[in-house]
Amino acid sequence: MRVCVVSGEPEPLLEALAQAGHEADDCLGTDVALAVAEKHGSDVVIFCESVSETGGVARRDALKALAARYRVVLLAAKTNELVPYAAALGVKDFVFTPAAPAAVLHRLENPATGEEAAESLAGVTLPHPPAPGLQAPAGETEPLPPGGRRLRLPAIRLPSLKRRGAGEAEPDGEDAGKPLPARPAGEQPPPAVLVAALGDGDTANPALALAGELARRHGVCVLVDADARGDLTALLGLGGECSWAGENARPRLLPDGVAAWSWPPGPWHAGKDEALRRVLRLSAGGPLVVSAGRADGWTALVAAQYADVALWVTAPGASLAPCGGPPGLAVTAGDARAARRVAAEAGIPCVTLPVDAATLCDALLAVRDGAVPAGAARPPRLRLAAVAAALGRAARGTREAARAAAGAAGLALRLAELTFWVAVLAVLGAGAVWAAGWVAQVLGADGGALARAADWVAALAGTLIRRW
Repeated sequence: MRVCVVSGEPEPLLEALAQAGHEADDCLGTDVALAVAEKHGSDVVIFCESVSETGGVARRDALKALAARYRVVLLAAKTNELVPYAAALGVKDFVFTPAAPAAVLHRLENPATGEEAAESLAGVTLPHPPAPGLQAPAGETEPLPPGGRRLRLPAIRLPSLKRRGAGEAEPDGEDAGKPLPARPAGEQPPPAVLVAALGDGDTANPALALAGELARRHGVCVLVDADARGDLTALLGLGGECSWAGENARPRLLPDGVAAWSWPPGPWHAGKDEALRRVLRLSAGGPLVVSAGRADGWTALVAAQYADVALWVTAPGASLAPCGGPPGLAVTAGDARAARRVAAEAGIPCVTLPVDAATLCDALLAVRDGAVPAGAARPPRLRLAAVAAALGRAARGTREAARAAAGAAGLALRLAELTFWVAVLAVLGAGAVWAAGWVAQVLGADGGALARAADWVAALAGTLIRRW
């Protein structure tokens, strides 16, 4: 087997490959990796995270170019950003460092299946984004700090089914009986978008536009044609070599960074069910767009298990039913009146065509986060909720004002009470002084000073009482 080793330290692998009878060549820089692999006539490329970025070519770009033409074995740490990127490109062979050359040889001679790749990615972690102003140099990664983000499947609702919580098992498929981990609190991974049609609607073009926008924002995006009509497959001219039901197939990498899977040819069979679930599960954690055709179709129900937001495409005059599943946004052709009708019947916000991909992507992210996009028609229940929220804010303001007034009145009452008791004590003191002066007069002593003191205290008490 002809092997190209793209690594900063290729010597141990070259020695092990030579002893195993393979023809190996090495490449020390990213800018010449593709040229070296072509010149060597390589069958497989071993891509190591230690390779130097040369000629202004990033590791991600070199990996993308190699994965489009060769089978790639990725040798990297689980925390390296290249791992989920390679998975989105269709790479299935992963060896996580530290690893002995024997482990690399085993994976080289025994290509991983889709199930093995999914299992190996189950514990993959991504480095926590560095704080603002402390960005890592391009191409370098940092060790995962406490609280780093893991690749997890979102726990979402199924259309017309009960919402599945964290720790519950999937109802069927190859992963039946396995709990799905919940999304970490406070984190928002790249979106997984389901594009389906309410009534009659085109899902291929909106899905392709969204995938291109997500690829522009995140570097790569997986696009899956799950529509039995195969509109997206025909639009892109995809063949069976990139079918998601193929045994050793891999997605076609488009120039804009979209990794596209085509609809599998031939009749439907149970193996396609498992293959679709495997591809969607393998793509979870990164940007994902699934074109599923009609919303009531089987593939839309399956794709909804792996999506965290949905785009429902409809045409004016279509009969709509309330939408279930993940949070959704409707899009329709027509004016604002048509959008309000769709929002009222479907029970979700609605925007009108034409709309550019960036605006549509921002609107979907807002819906996923529980907000209503700017300019979208609101369903009646959301309008009532907005009115209730405004009334609630007014009520809270009234309560705050009443509480402040009550606090001022209470302070005045306490001051009045204090004044009253001071006056009472003054009266009692005047009486005591007067009694002392009377006793002094009875005993024949001069009580004038005490009498004057009693008069002064009594006058003070009278003043306090009048003010109170």
